[in-house]
Amino acid sequence: VAYYYYGTTLPEKIQKRSDRMISEFSEVVSKLALLVNAGMTMHEAWEDVAKSGKGEIYTEMQASVENMRNGMAEVDAIFTFGQQCMVPQIKKFSSTIITSLRKGPDDLAQMLLQQSKEVWAAKQQIMRRRGETANSMLLMPIILTFIGVLIMVIVPIFSSM
Repeated sequence: VAYYYYGTTLPEKIQKRSDRMISEFSEVVSKLALLVNAGMTMHEAWEDVAKSGKGEIYTEMQASVENMRNGMAEVDAIFTFGQQCMVPQIKKFSSTIITSLRKGPDDLAQMLLQQSKEVWAAKQQIMRRRGETANSMLLMPIILTFIGVLIMVIVPIFSSM
């Protein structure tokens, strides 16, 4: 029982958590890009976005904000955020932010806009895959319904002969 629990259910939970984070991630990147383009500093924008929603990624962002308030450097808190999320896109995003914070905020807005476009494209791709999966799952009920209709049409024809 322990092997089944830790061997199968735990990876499923991790995958579901990652999927929820990816679905929320596009909103987070868009909000950050908007706020940074509006003139906010990265720290202020990060705090506002962390407070603005509820979900897996927002919880991790709030933890990083709390780390920043407790004295951790902003770069270290964002790096920790990327490591705790365990999603490659979010790790790439956090490394992009860290790089721009080290270089300077000149290119940060452009980098966030580019990242936002990439994330929205990835989200569209994921939604298409989910749609194809749902379509294939509906194939069997459609076939069974078709067979039922055929039986309802053919049985009266043969019984009247």
